[in-house]
Amino acid sequence: MINILRQLLFLAISSFVSIYIVFDFMNRMFGKSEKGKWKAFLIFIAMWGLFLISNIISMPFLNISLLFVIPAFVGVYLFGAGNKNDFFMILLLIIFFPLSEIISQLIQMLIFSSVFSIGPGQLFQDLMIFLIYRCMVYFVEKYMKPYEKRRKPIKIVIVPIISLYLLATMTFMISQISNRGMLFMSIWGCILIFVLNIFVYYLFDKIAELGVKEEHLRMKEQQAQMQNRYFADLERKYESTQKLFHDIKRHVHLIECLCEDNERSAEAKVYTADLLGEVDKVATKFHTNNQIINILVNDKIAFAEYNDLCFNYNCENIDLKFIQDIDLVTMLSNLLDNAFDACLKVTEGSKYVDLCICQMNDFVLINISNACKGDVLYQNNRLLSTKKGHLGIGLSNVKDIVKKYDGALELFPEKNKFTIQISFTNIR
Repeated sequence: MINILRQLLFLAISSFVSIYIVFDFMNRMFGKSEKGKWKAFLIFIAMWGLFLISNIISMPFLNISLLFVIPAFVGVYLFGAGNKNDFFMILLLIIFFPLSEIISQLIQMLIFSSVFSIGPGQLFQDLMIFLIYRCMVYFVEKYMKPYEKRRKPIKIVIVPIISLYLLATMTFMISQISNRGMLFMSIWGCILIFVLNIFVYYLFDKIAELGVKEEHLRMKEQQAQMQNRYFADLERKYESTQKLFHDIKRHVHLIECLCEDNERSAEAKVYTADLLGEVDKVATKFHTNNQIINILVNDKIAFAEYNDLCFNYNCENIDLKFIQDIDLVTMLSNLLDNAFDACLKVTEGSKYVDLCICQMNDFVLINISNACKGDVLYQNNRLLSTKKGHLGIGLSNVKDIVKKYDGALELFPEKNKFTIQISFTNIR
């Protein structure tokens, strides 16, 4: 009786792991369920029970059929999978199950050799499948979501690897135990090790999720600060404009008086030039239909004037709605900051930054060139920052964003000059 209950418990754990992997994979690839948490939970329980019954009656054809049906049903019905890429992800998961079982069985044969216990061996196999799944998810997410890869380190597989060693050791010890009480405690020890791995996996995943949210919050704050500076500048210019308009009649009247007096015509020209200078100060020097580009470019115009740099800009009115505001701020602000930082370090020759944003057919092109001091440094095909302790992290963020929107980024380092060109296609 005890052996039957033990076998049922192990089958329930194995079935739970398989269904958990299906739901976890779909949630990672397609986002939250479209049917709500409660319906997803009820379907999870139903699928778990169905898979458990299939394992109990041990019908190979039914097991194989469920490996195809369950991932497809969960992906399409619960998570709204519908396009070619979605079905490819579902197929990848279907292939994963038999492949992971083959790999885990081979590893068990290498570890246990002739000594093998059915009970703990099943837990060992389940944990091995879980470890293989975690590795697969890491590499799939690295390919599918490169801009989040730093928040999901592969280091968390260390815990399952240690647990595999503990399970292998306990399996060998169980084969030598004759006392029923010790055997019972050892089996529950194996089960708790397995449960601990599920909990650690869930905990690490939540920590990684919080890290991604923290990064998005930081970028939101950066965008908010930039907009606040922009609106403060607009308010200052508005107040200056109101003051100028308040005195405009007196200015015009004085110019008329000076022009009527031929001897004071030169003085009139000087006064007119001074007045136009005041108008230029309150006028917005750059404007497009994109507020973020307006903020960034106007901010850099003021920065260039203050630091005596030459800033040339040519930005067309382009629809950039296919890029999220946060990503656009991160990408352009990092590129412009790097360009102006490099330009400030130039001691000889012209100090310039050239910005061009234009559209050619279905291509959006962003080109930034700047003067720099000496040659641009590389390390392992990675651009090095001149900032102390900084290895081009800003550019790394830009590369992730460009890849997120299926764009291309090219670097053109030259002597005393550096150019970055970004292109996006299929923007319509």
